[in-house]
Amino acid sequence: MSVDYKGKKSGYLSRVTNAHDGKQYIVSTARVRGGDWQTAVLKPGFFGPFRRLMTIDDLTEQQASSVHDQVEAIVEKDDPMHWGLFRHTKVDRWKT
Repeated sequence: MSVDYKGKKSGYLSRVTNAHDGKQYIVSTARVRGGDWQTAVLKPGFFGPFRRLMTIDDLTEQQASSVHDQVEAIVEKDDPMHWGLFRHTKVDRWKT
């Protein structure tokens, strides 16, 4: 499911097509300042910039891959209208 950024442990990146709207989204998990990890769902903009639709903060390196795969499954199968429940959350809500 996940693809390492150029084989490094710097993060994961996936392009996912949603089953409900047929649109493509990007799931990105990367290290942020302070050494924690963050997973974000991005919607590509028409002329370039990405719009952040959902983030999960305060991940450890061990949790990053698991949460990335879980978010990828949500983005692929669930209606984007329901993503608001997860719009900005901390890792304690995720099963890792």
